[in-house]
This record gives sequence, C-alpha cells and structure tokens, in this order.
Amino acid sequence: TPTPPPPAPPPSAPANLSAAASCSGSQPQIVFNWTDATGETGYFLDVNAAAWTGPGSPSPWGFKPLGANVTSFTWSAAAPLLNGPPTTPAANTTYWWRLIAVNGSGSSPHVYPANSFSPPGVSVTTADCGLDLKARFVNNNPPQIYQPNQTANLTVRVTNIGATASAATTLGLWPNTSGMANCPSSPSTPPAGQSYAVGALAPGASVDVPVSFNVGSNPGTFIANAYVIPLCNQADRYWPNNATNGTVWVGPNGVDDPPPGSGGGDDDVDGPGTLPGGFTYAVDVNAWFETVGGDVGSTNDITVDQTAATGRYNSAYLLAAKTLDSQLTTQAGWRLNNYTRPLVPTGGIYNYLAERFRQRAISEGHSTCTISAGVLPEGKVFGYCNADASFNVGNGPNGNQVWFIDGNLTISKNLILGATDTATFVVKGNITVESSVTRIDGIYIAGGTFNGGNVNGAQLLVNGSVYAGSAQLGRTLAASGCGVSPCDNAVHPAERIVFDLKYLVGLNSVLASPSISWKEVAP
Repeated sequence: TPTPPPPAPPPSAPANLSAAASCSGSQPQIVFNWTDATGETGYFLDVNAAAWTGPGSPSPWGFKPLGANVTSFTWSAAAPLLNGPPTTPAANTTYWWRLIAVNGSGSSPHVYPANSFSPPGVSVTTADCGLDLKARFVNNNPPQIYQPNQTANLTVRVTNIGATASAATTLGLWPNTSGMANCPSSPSTPPAGQSYAVGALAPGASVDVPVSFNVGSNPGTFIANAYVIPLCNQADRYWPNNATNGTVWVGPNGVDDPPPGSGGGDDDVDGPGTLPGGFTYAVDVNAWFETVGGDVGSTNDITVDQTAATGRYNSAYLLAAKTLDSQLTTQAGWRLNNYTRPLVPTGGIYNYLAERFRQRAISEGHSTCTISAGVLPEGKVFGYCNADASFNVGNGPNGNQVWFIDGNLTISKNLILGATDTATFVVKGNITVESSVTRIDGIYIAGGTFNGGNVNGAQLLVNGSVYAGSAQLGRTLAASGCGVSPCDNAVHPAERIVFDLKYLVGLNSVLASPSISWKEVAP
C-alpha cells in the first residue's frame, strides 16, 4: 500500500496588514489590505467593536469568509460581515480586527497589526461621513469701537468640514446674539436684512460671506454671532460649530475637525485667518455734562466725550483739575490745569462731616435704611442708616433733613423736593442713581463713587450739588424720550447739575455750624 504524502503544513501568516477608514458617499467604510500568505486556501476576517484581550475573547466576532489569493477587502454597508455584531461599520466607532489564513491542515496564527497582543492593541476608527458646515468670523481687523449708527462690515467663512456635499443654504447674522438658532431643536429666522445666501459646498470647500449691520445708538459692549443653516433643514452631523461661537468638532482620535480619512477638509480648527467665538464690538456714544451756578473740580483728571453745545458750558465759573480735557469749557473762562492743591477739606468732605456730625445723627436721628417721602418722626432733622440705604418712593423728604449712611445709597425713583425743602445725603460708600431716574434734588456727598447711571435714555437733572471721591457720568441721550428737545447729544447735556443756594442755607440751619465753607467741586 503506497504511503500517503504527509499533509501540507498550515499556511504562513499574511504580512503587511493595514486598515484605513474612509467614506463611501455619506457612509463609513474600512479598507483592509495585506500580502498573500503561502499555502493558504482562503481567509477569514474577524472584526469586533471591543478591545481584544486574548484568543477566544471577546466573542462573538463579526466575520467574513474570503476566497483564496485575496489581498484586500472593503468592509461597508454594501459588503457586510456575518454573525455580528458588528455586521456593517458604524460612524465614529473604534474596531479591533484579525485576519486568519486557512487550508486543509489548519490555520495560521491569528494575525494582527504589530503590538495587538498587548490590549487594547492597534485599532481602526471609522469616519463620520455626514455633512458638517462650520462658520467662523474672518480676522479682517474691523474697528471694534463704533460711533452711534455706524455700519460694521465683517466676513464670515463657511467651511464644509464633513465628507458630504451640502445643498445651498443661508447664513444668519444676529448682531446681539439674542434669538439665534440652536439646531436641531430650535430653528430660527434671522433678523430682518441679516440672511445671506451660501451656495452648495463640496467636502473641504469654503466660502467667505460678507455681512454688515448697523451697530445702533445704544452705548455699551455687544457680541454679534452668525449661524449657518439657521432653519435646521439639512442633516448636519455636528450642530454646535454651525455657530460662530460654537465648539469645534474633535474626532474620536482627538484630531481637529473631521477624523483622518473622512474625506472632509481639515482647516486646522480656527487657525490663522479666523476668529473663534462671536464678534465683540462697542458703541461709544459721545455726550457731555453741564453745571449751572457752580464750579467743577477734581484732584485727578476731568474728561468729556465731546465739547458742550454752542452757548452751553461744563462749568459756569471755575474748572480745576490735575488734567483738564481740552474739550471742557467754562462760561467765566477760569481754567486751572495741573492743579494739585486740595479742593476740599483734608480727608474729603465725607470724613469732614462724619467726624463732626455723624455721632449726632446716631444719637438724635431717626434710624432707618429706607428713605421715604414726608417728614421724619418726632420732627427730627437727622436720619441715620448703619448699612446700605435706598430711596424707592415718589417725591422726596420734607423740611430740612440730613442723612448719614454708613454703607451705600441707591436711588431708584425720582427724588423731588418741595420749593422750601432741602436734603443732604452724607454717604460713606457709593451713591448709585439707577438709569431710570431722571431727577434728584439735594446735596449728595459720597466717600466713594457717585454713579449717575449708564444708559442711552433720558437726561439726569440734579438740582443741588455733588461731592464724591470719583464721579461716573455715563449717560447719553436716546433718539427719543430723553426729556429734552431735541434729543441730540450735540445740543443738550446728558447730565445737568444746577446749583441752588437754598441747600446751603438749609444745611447751615440744621448743622448750626457757620464755620463750614462750601464750594462746588466735582460732579
């Protein structure tokens, strides 16, 4: 009987294995390649979505029996595996895999890329192949501080960083971000005149869209943002970067924009030429202040946005400061620049009065931190508050009243005194006049800051005088409803302080100290 030939040895292991993720249209795929093994009669490709930790684990695998002499296989929705999961590749998913060569005598060792026997081994991650548009402002260095009603001209770059071509869409601009789209759940129509056409974009393509808007007349700092596909009517894979202030897609391997091999255009996130985030701009409305019948002084600087209207002045008599803005005007023509001598008693007017009369207010006065209209109880003339105080009622105190306040004073309603009434507020901290207030009567003394409100609205009229460590006069006149006519910052002041001698007479009768010398110094 002839001796049968010995069986052929199992096949050798295939070499030069590689796996590359890519896209087929909008679907992910993985292309596996290798060099043909010696002695094989076929291959088995195994794929698992969990890290392989050793022979037989994890299980089951998705597998694909392949014919002989095959050196490549493209796994996709059109060429699924058997027995999964997985059967078809999912987007943005990491897979581990092995290739086995077989013949009638057995199989080659389980073959992987290098180091695959040390979990988690070498893996391959599929691409996210959908549409992905991104919007960013182009850094064309526009001015970021504007005068009222100027036009801001900007450019927004829209880039397709996905692997699917986009259909034509629109870019919406929101000058103050309010009401902006938030897809996919909250589509929004852009403000009137702020919708811009964006043509179809192939993967990797971009287009620069010129946009513009009127910055308005309200002073302050604002942020403009743009949003591409504001109607949410395309299947964008990652909506946050559709907004100029949105986050940027970071792929599963920590790379910027689309994962490698996705076919999308990686434009280096927000690299040179683009501004991540919204466009911040400020509207600086010029305005000025006016005092009538008094002086204006500061031991530091006095500045103003614009010169007073013809025939109007910042001070009726004296202007004195360490530095006087060249635009400041005085009716009497008296200007003291580089003035460094004291304008008020050493330590400031608050300390001067507090040292002499605060204790009297504590012992003789009515203790409350809510300043109300009318007379004080029991005919008292002093009011005292050991914390923060507020005035939030109509009209004002009656008679001659002096208030000492150990905290801050907030005035949220017009404080209007009668013809024979006076009120003096001696405040350790800050005096804040809310922006809705248009008139306050009396003498206001702040150890801290006098803040006249920061609003584009009505004029603030102070009948009396202001003395403070510093003064912030941030109002501007709105285009209408400003309380004067015409509502024009070039014609009327946003803050007007009118000195009235009655306050000195009333204060003298309350404090009974004729040695006090008063002088208008610093609005």
